This record gives sequence, C-alpha cells and structure tokens, in this order.
Amino acid sequence: MTLWDELIKMRDEQRADLKGARALVRYDDLPWETNPQGKMRWYMHPAIKDTAHRELLCYVQDIPPGSRSGKLLHQGGATFYVWKGKGYSIINDVRYDWEEEDVILLPISVDWDKGVTYQHFNGDKDNNVLLIYSRPNAYHALGVDLGIGMEQMEDCPEYSAS
Repeated sequence: MTLWDELIKMRDEQRADLKGARALVRYDDLPWETNPQGKMRWYMHPAIKDTAHRELLCYVQDIPPGSRSGKLLHQGGATFYVWKGKGYSIINDVRYDWEEEDVILLPISVDWDKGVTYQHFNGDKDNNVLLIYSRPNAYHALGVDLGIGMEQMEDCPEYSAS
C-alpha cells in the first residue's frame, strides 16, 4: 500500500465517522469529571470522535463557592465566557475581576519560551461559577504543547489523584 493509498483510506474513514456525527451536544448528557484543573463537562475534545467537527475544544467548568481552578501554563489563545457567577483570574501575575456575561481572553504568548500562566477564583462564598472555555483544537497539528509546553502548575482543591 502506498502513502497515497493511506491518505485515501484516512479520507474514507473520516467520511464514515461524519455520517453518524452529532450536530447537537446536550449539556445534560455530558458527564462531569474532576481533574487537576477542576470540575468540567466537555462538549468538544480531541478524544470525542462523534461530533460534527473537531476544530474546537470546548467545556464548561464549575468552580465551587470560594474555590479556584488549577493553575496552568500554556501558549494562551483561549477564551472563557462567564456564564454564571463572579470572581477573578490571575493571568501572568495580573488580577482581572469579572462577572456574569464577561469574556476572559488569554493572550497568545509572544515570548515562545514563557507561555501564559492563569488561574480562576470564585469570588462568591455562596454561589458556583460556571465558565465556558473555547479554543481552536490545534493539538493534532502542533501537539498538546502547542510549541511552548503545557504544565499543570497547581491542582484545584477538589481534585484528588486516585
């Protein structure tokens, strides 16, 4: 089999996958997971193969009252929509206060060897924060490190490694 044949085989497999792909992903159908970044429901992820396209990463993150997300270092270029709640984010050591319907923009690092460090904090002692995350899915093209590296700097308080 030639490499051209492999490419045609890959095309045919992708077409077959798309025939049964979901055009609607329902919030209530998504399982919650607690990972080092926090509690999340993934709408789109490179490992989710049955959606109509895979060009984005998208999840909702739930931060309990008075808690925080994990602290992460990566290339940046992501967006968080504040669906519910109020709080603040520390992005590269600068505090940004936000509330419902605001958008948090992580800049793309211009210093290729430094990246962007960020962490979100729920500023409300009584109500959860819900953030919706979105970014282009460049993991297959550039790798998960996206040319800079992705490092978990600190886990959220609710996570416990099993």
